[in-house]
Amino acid sequence: MSISKRIILTGAPGTGKTTLLHAVRGKGYQIFSEVARELISGGKIPPVWNKGKDDAAFGDLVLNERIKQFRKAKKNEYHFYDRGIPDALVFSQLMKKQPSDQLKQAINEYRYSKKVFVLPPWKEIYHSDAVRKESFEQVLEIHDYTIEQYVKAGYSCVILPKCTVQERLKIIFLNLQTSSEPKL
Repeated sequence: MSISKRIILTGAPGTGKTTLLHAVRGKGYQIFSEVARELISGGKIPPVWNKGKDDAAFGDLVLNERIKQFRKAKKNEYHFYDRGIPDALVFSQLMKKQPSDQLKQAINEYRYSKKVFVLPPWKEIYHSDAVRKESFEQVLEIHDYTIEQYVKAGYSCVILPKCTVQERLKIIFLNLQTSSEPKL
């Protein structure tokens, strides 16, 4: 049977996703970085929080890049993503905008593994930077929206505890081994 395992690590900004993904890569797995952060850092389009006319263009660009990431997955291999296509719904909800038909279609067409790993807000590790401008209160709101949207999209959310990277890795791999999906 030919499978392509796509594992999402998601959550609000500043919850440790990137650090955890680097540890996953250190175990020999393919990872895909956060598209929006790369685009903002690279200056390709104004960031979402400008809330100007470029919001839709930015959302479309992020969606198209996430679809490209999805399509790069090799059969019979595991891939880990820093956020997935359904995360675009989270930011649409945050900005009080209706999701595009293209986004709705992509969420139905491009399906990841059933279990999604959510990193919760963690005030002690949160910090803002040139790209991450959200307040901690916004981080809490994004966390709630993330769980809501992934559940609505048919995924099962596994909330990772606030613990070391190695402990979080262990929880992820134990969850994947005990799921009904193909084993690691």
